[in-house]
Amino acid sequence: MNILLVDDERDVRTLIHDLLVPAGHSVTMASSVLEAIVHVELRRFDLVLLDLMMPGIDGFQFAEFMSSHWNTFETPVLILSCRKDPESRSLARIYNCVGYLEKPFGPAELLDAVHAAQERFHPAPGTPVRPARSTDR
Repeated sequence: MNILLVDDERDVRTLIHDLLVPAGHSVTMASSVLEAIVHVELRRFDLVLLDLMMPGIDGFQFAEFMSSHWNTFETPVLILSCRKDPESRSLARIYNCVGYLEKPFGPAELLDAVHAAQERFHPAPGTPVRPARSTDR
């Protein structure tokens, strides 16, 4: 899968990149929301991994952009955040994010979430497509 990783912490970006690339994914990294917007304007992604707490424009503003912009509204966004409050999870659902992983998370947890997004939004040819239900979000 072609993944955009948006996180302001270099160490986090490197760890996630080094986990996903050997699993067969292509990963483009952005250290800010402005950099991420440039990437999505130039290229289509199969999945966005998005941190919420970033300087300047925060992750929720980017999630809102992704859900309302004509060429990105179908791109699934998976939140990766240390925010544990119910309001953050509610906002993630409002902006149609496909999941919410709380930091710190383990490698298997991240790989499982990416794999689930891949199966749901980009199934292999010949795989029966399960219709989305409102309880899936």
